[in-house]
Amino acid sequence: MAKKIGVKVFKDYQTPERDGVYFRLLCMTGDRKGFSFIIESTRIVLGRSKDADIKVMDVKSSREHAELTKYENTYIVTDLGSQNGLVVNDLKVTQHKLNDGDLIVIGATVFKFNILNIKNSLSLIEKNLENEDDDENEEDDEKSSKNGKKKKNSRIIYLVVIIGLMYFFMFDEEPAKVVKKTVVNKSKTMASRLKSLIKKKSRDDDKDLEIRLNSIIHKGHREFREQNYFRALEFFNLALNLDPQSGNAEFYLNKTQQKIDSTIKQMFSKAKREADQLKYHNAIQSYCSIIRYLRDYSTDQRYIDAKVNIEFIEVKMGLDKGETACLQK
Repeated sequence: MAKKIGVKVFKDYQTPERDGVYFRLLCMTGDRKGFSFIIESTRIVLGRSKDADIKVMDVKSSREHAELTKYENTYIVTDLGSQNGLVVNDLKVTQHKLNDGDLIVIGATVFKFNILNIKNSLSLIEKNLENEDDDENEEDDEKSSKNGKKKKNSRIIYLVVIIGLMYFFMFDEEPAKVVKKTVVNKSKTMASRLKSLIKKKSRDDDKDLEIRLNSIIHKGHREFREQNYFRALEFFNLALNLDPQSGNAEFYLNKTQQKIDSTIKQMFSKAKREADQLKYHNAIQSYCSIIRYLRDYSTDQRYIDAKVNIEFIEVKMGLDKGETACLQK
């Protein structure tokens, strides 16, 4: 276990031993997959910076990407003006009040937020084991009582039995061995039960991830059918962030990208044809359609090419450069 101010870091699914309510971030993907972070401060920062409370080793993470701040009985996650944005579950957000089980996505790194209500499961196991030992001791007491009644008629035999028992406990080392063996068996039983609990937790997390993945891919399919290709692209990218090995998500991601490329190619062909026919007004409108289609991707080369073509046609029409309305937004 490592500790940073405000955060305890574990390299497995280990949970706190003391009773209480704890808040945990569990890393589901990336270089720190399987790490769990117990939040102990009212505010922590996630990002690539070495000073971040939780370091996110992801090329799409900003130095200070997001923060978690305590609010009532949970935390609020806030985007700190990051370059690539913040996603919670399947939605891009600037701020979100976290619920148990929410998935926080930074680039290709996914964290699962959990609210843990610890009721000292270790003590419960020990208590159960002690109860089993008490039951065994009660049975031994009943047997001793019956034997005592049978010997009640003979005081001499009773005294001999007492002396014999004293000798047995004072000089025989066997009881110590029995006690030692019981403690060892109890420890082994506790370790076995804890190991089973950890495995069950891991299986539950995998099942929860699979359900979430199928839900996101289903939403992507729906957007694809409705020809909302960029929205579909976001869902399939999110699915691949959750599971980079998902062949289904990768297939539909490529298919969606092909649809986008094909649509833009047709729009360019139409605009060029209108410009060649000297239908400059129509050509500008067609290039503006490309600008609007790629409005969230202004660094895309096709967006830049459409803008350059509009400015070129403006010169031919005797207009001021950048006068076209779609370039002013």
